[in-house]
Amino acid sequence: MLARLPDGSVAITAMLLRVVQVALVGAWIAWRQPWRATSPAQQRLGRLVMVMVAVLLFPAGATLFLQSNSTVFN
Repeated sequence: MLARLPDGSVAITAMLLRVVQVALVGAWIAWRQPWRATSPAQQRLGRLVMVMVAVLLFPAGATLFLQSNSTVFN
């Protein structure tokens, strides 16, 4: 995968950040155990967090993904 990246530290750094992000999300899921029983207050908090992720983090991640893919087609 690294062989396909264009020369430059920005592309390598972005790739490494994605790998770290996936590893941290996996560790967080394993630590928090989202499959355990929750109270209604915890369920509301979980829905609020999902909305925050959808509104704030998803567009930022999509922008990075689209910018990284634009170098493939140019």
